[in-house]
Amino acid sequence: MPRGSATRVILARHGETRFNLQHRMQRLCDSPLTAAGEAGAEKLGLYLRDAGLAVESVFSADTGRHRRTAQLVLRAFPDANGVETAALRECDFGGFEGMMLSDAVAELPRIAPGWSPGPLPGDADFDMLELLERIAGATTREEYPVESPSGAAERAHALLEDIHRQHPGSTSLAISSGITVLALLRRLQIVAPGLERGIQNCAHLVLVRGETGWQLEDGAPPHCVRDMYNVRQHG
Repeated sequence: MPRGSATRVILARHGETRFNLQHRMQRLCDSPLTAAGEAGAEKLGLYLRDAGLAVESVFSADTGRHRRTAQLVLRAFPDANGVETAALRECDFGGFEGMMLSDAVAELPRIAPGWSPGPLPGDADFDMLELLERIAGATTREEYPVESPSGAAERAHALLEDIHRQHPGSTSLAISSGITVLALLRRLQIVAPGLERGIQNCAHLVLVRGETGWQLEDGAPPHCVRDMYNVRQHG
């Protein structure tokens, strides 16, 4: 890529895991990719290669599901650098690691008297990030507090800025988790209607660093924003 061209980061979710199928929360409480997850990760790499995206580096969270996704993607980019980083980890779910969200919500009244979850999955105005922000606030005094989505977004955003400063004009892939991807998009003021329902495994979109910050790449064909439901730039 010519020097002086825009820095691009392809933001993607890891392949499907066993815990994903069970709707369990996982950060360091990891689980392996399913057969469908392995196939999806391989297809992601092939799709990006065939789309002409010359990936120079593949950044991934330093947990098993992200590492394996990166390994499979790198088969399509044998000359790319693989970099593991804690900056792309999922939120820390504290004492709720490995639990289903519904069980965590049911447990919270015991931990935080007066707890009110607000809209829940299935409600018309449900917002996953807002629920997790409230859970993080309710567990701040616990031995294992929950990390807020906004906290995860800050570290992921710092990584994007580091990539831009250290490798201007490069094209990189960043493999993270669903909540971290959602929170980062919100941090960047990229509105994605419908994403409160979650992001499909191996879904991806292309971010480009403009003069005013990170944006969706102009003119990207619809299939470059896969399973992201009508993603659009805020304002």
